[in-house]
Amino acid sequence: MSGQQGAGSKEQGETASAPAAALHAPRSMLPASFPGPIEIAPHFRPRPRLRHAIMDWDGTVSLLRGGWVEVMVDVCIESAPSLDRTLVHTEMLALNGKPSIHQMVRMAELVSASGGTPQHPDEYHRIYSERLARAAEDRVRELRAGGSRDAHTVPGAIGFLDALAARGLAISLVSGTSHPELIEEADLLGITARFGGRIHGPRDLADREFTKRAAIHALVAEHEVSGEDLLAVGDGPVEMRETKALGGLAIGVASDESTPGSRRFDEHKRRQLLDCGADIVVPDYVDATALIALILGE
Repeated sequence: MSGQQGAGSKEQGETASAPAAALHAPRSMLPASFPGPIEIAPHFRPRPRLRHAIMDWDGTVSLLRGGWVEVMVDVCIESAPSLDRTLVHTEMLALNGKPSIHQMVRMAELVSASGGTPQHPDEYHRIYSERLARAAEDRVRELRAGGSRDAHTVPGAIGFLDALAARGLAISLVSGTSHPELIEEADLLGITARFGGRIHGPRDLADREFTKRAAIHALVAEHEVSGEDLLAVGDGPVEMRETKALGGLAIGVASDESTPGSRRFDEHKRRQLLDCGADIVVPDYVDATALIALILGE
């Protein structure tokens, strides 16, 4: 997910969605010892050669902007109360992974289509950013005062990163959240070193040029990563589609940000991630050891 990032338009050159054929995995498809909730798509196959992992940030690792999509939906509904909240929620998630100005453009389109008078996307962006910043600032303040880092990450995320690194995978962070914020927040959560300097995001909140698609392709080229070597983990459609287009393994994280630790799927995210080609969807990383064994075929 991106806390700075809704669905009509796709990124230019974005690949088509995979068929919505993913099914809830029968227990017989899983190692007998797999302990928790998971969904496996029929096209999943283990990848023992994985050597580079691309991680999203908000909702995939960090919860500092937890609830960002609800903030975005609130801003839209205030301009057009007749809009269906579930529809808006789906539309905002559909551009998850792009800088949030793209979602503001879509928001204005939805308001206009409903018969309302939209504000300029820049104004929506200002309102949304200010509200989200207030929520994030409270969490950042708590961290700086010595609060628990685990309380502000998807359960098990730090252990999952460490387990990937222990298997020899290089890990890159690619997010629609601005680069300065990514650096600050990774530092606060004590995980900057896990990315080895490979942290990629828009220059600032107004950057309309950055796309995850371009960043993922640039990383693959720079590090000479083949599809068999590539793992992407995220809660948005862009990283799922692009990774599958490159022949990589895509793990969707459908974290329920409203109740961290509940081990429940966010149903909007779960359906979207499967529809976009995810090989596996999990609600968190509590089962990190079993998950890594599964994806490596051990």
